[in-house]
Formats: sequence, structure tokens, C-alpha cells
Amino acid sequence: VIYVVDSHDVERMEQASSELHQILTDERMQNVAVLLLANKQDLKESLSAEEVAKRFNMSEVKTQKWHVQGCSGITGQGLFEGLE
Repeated sequence: VIYVVDSHDVERMEQASSELHQILTDERMQNVAVLLLANKQDLKESLSAEEVAKRFNMSEVKTQKWHVQGCSGITGQGLFEGLE
């Protein structure tokens, strides 16, 4: 699963987190790898990938391998690293 979040939109972070966790509770998602892309890292006030991971409570995700990668859709920074 590749889930892209706008790391600059702090107000919708809780909603985005809830939606991802709802997806991951589906029994068909067990043992599926999760890549959470924290987009818009090119903007000054964006949350870091680490902060996005905290706000998404990713440490609670136990049935999937996961990785949070900061990226920028504009510059391409972090996209290839996340997919690796």
C-alpha cells in the first residue's frame, strides 16, 4: 500500500491517519507492506517524516511492515528512496 499524505496540512492529519488505520484493519491487508509518503517536504512548515509517523501512530502498526518517507511531488525528492 502506498499512502500519500499532505504533510503541510496539519488540520487533516488526524482524518488521514484514521483512514489509513481503517484500511489496515481489513483482514486482506494483513502482512501487506505500507509506504507512507509524507509529501510537500519542499514547504517550510511541513511536518517531518518522523512527526508524520508519530501523528499517524505508526508504532502501533504491528501486522504490516511499514516505512514513512518524506518526499516532494514537485522536486521528486524522496520518491525513489521510498520505493526502494
